[in-house]
Amino acid sequence: MANLKILEGVDSKLSEELNYSYYANNVNLHFETFAMLEAYQKASALLLYLFLNKQLEIQSGSRINILELGAHGTYFERGVYKYIELLDKQNKTNYAERIRYRILDISKEAIEIAKKSYDLDRDRHFITEFYLGNALDKNVFPLENHATIMNELLDDLRHIVVKRSGKELHECTFSLDCIGHVAWLTPQGERPLKEKEIPKKDQLRIIRGLKDGYSTTHSPSIPILFDNIERASQKSSLIMVHDYFIYQSSTPRLGRVYGSIDCSNKEQVKINGSIQITYDVNFGELIYTIQKHGFDIMATMPTDDFVRGNFDNVPINKIKRSLNDKNNYLNIVAVKRP
Repeated sequence: MANLKILEGVDSKLSEELNYSYYANNVNLHFETFAMLEAYQKASALLLYLFLNKQLEIQSGSRINILELGAHGTYFERGVYKYIELLDKQNKTNYAERIRYRILDISKEAIEIAKKSYDLDRDRHFITEFYLGNALDKNVFPLENHATIMNELLDDLRHIVVKRSGKELHECTFSLDCIGHVAWLTPQGERPLKEKEIPKKDQLRIIRGLKDGYSTTHSPSIPILFDNIERASQKSSLIMVHDYFIYQSSTPRLGRVYGSIDCSNKEQVKINGSIQITYDVNFGELIYTIQKHGFDIMATMPTDDFVRGNFDNVPINKIKRSLNDKNNYLNIVAVKRP
């Protein structure tokens, strides 16, 4: 069976359009995420409980608002509720009954199914509120959140794969290739970036941390998202991020294709709504963005450690070194205090 070249000139804008169509129109995810695993839910619940109990300044007995962005269901919430309730019983606290869990998702169908699931089994959920909208739109954000959770959300946003060429940054483009039901991105070319695509000050910051000839990603969407998170957060609040990250790479192969595709007939291949293209998140840039928005980094750790309940902080510079030419799943915890 021969390779088929389905699309050429795949860049950040086209990837963003495909991802929007995929998530806005699909109910079922075609792959398993860490957030679906019980061990991950248990670790998330324990970490959240520790911060509610020790780190965040929350008035005794008051309501606690937790926002999950891009949840695409209540499966993660149910697991967290199970273990928060258990910790409450063990420690004679009442966080589970005080929490108002908020789900914001771009998919109308996913929200409707999540609501039905919640209505049928409310005893296994926090009191839950549902919001339909794009997390990049500040007008859809519920306010006064004590915690914001993002499980593999950032990689779905717009990312520009950039390569340093001397004192310039170039955007890398790709072709979408396929055999049978498997699709991937193949590096195709590069072009100089204009200042309107990435402001000069951001280009200079990226260049300073990037070896000549190496590639990384830049997301124009992540600062917008964190503007919204900061605006919608309480003065004392928590951020929990889980995603896969890169620092810099000798190859521009920083994206991957997920979904359901049939390439047996090139003329009948359905792209829109069938696949998503995700990219490694630039670890250094995310740390910079989180801190710029007033949050202190409390812990960065490989997700494998996190799932085992090892919340020990790994220094940022050590994480950066581990992400040279190798991506990895990480969990990042940040706190803002008054």
